[in-house]
Amino acid sequence: TLFRSIALEGCSSLLEEVFMDLEQHLSDLMTRKWLSGTNSVDTICVTVEDYFNDFAKIKPPYKKNLTIEAHRRVVVEYIRAIMQKRISFKNAEERKEGAERMVKEADQFRFLFKKLASGFDEDTDKLCDTITAIAEVIKLTDTQMLGLEVLTLVSKYPDIREEHISALLVVRGDATREVKQSMSETMSQRSDQQTSNGVSIFKEISVSTMTVPKLLK
Repeated sequence: TLFRSIALEGCSSLLEEVFMDLEQHLSDLMTRKWLSGTNSVDTICVTVEDYFNDFAKIKPPYKKNLTIEAHRRVVVEYIRAIMQKRISFKNAEERKEGAERMVKEADQFRFLFKKLASGFDEDTDKLCDTITAIAEVIKLTDTQMLGLEVLTLVSKYPDIREEHISALLVVRGDATREVKQSMSETMSQRSDQQTSNGVSIFKEISVSTMTVPKLLK
């Protein structure tokens, strides 16, 4: 109906306002500043919750739509920050520290959106699980096992592309030519079958090919 389309358009405008406010904090993610202990995600969560308190009088169907869209967009922006390669970890200790921070922040988002979605029938775990799955690839210490970890990631998220994996290797900061060869073979073995988790998020995230070479030239 006309009313519904106007209402959804209004919700979209409200969401734009929220994310304009979050822009600076989102740009701090996955940087050296972030690794050294910035509280960007704390601020993001508090800001989103404040806005949603202001949205209290919005009717439930539209509030639900706002919540789902805000959740998805927060996770997309977080993964986009990873894929923009703002940081390249220098050693295993940094990779561990960065990955643990990612897992902690995924938990913060999970907690926030579970709270905001209270009373709605929405699975708030699946999107945040994407961040956790990426963190597993970052954290891995045995590069011999990297192919298996990437294969697990690809099987969970079939829309992930070679340039996403290449960007993750840049962020890891330890990819040798042999590792890239292995990843290229892993990607060629991927199955096109969709998995049951139903999350399609990577197709929304483009990676600059100017700064990320193909796994193998």
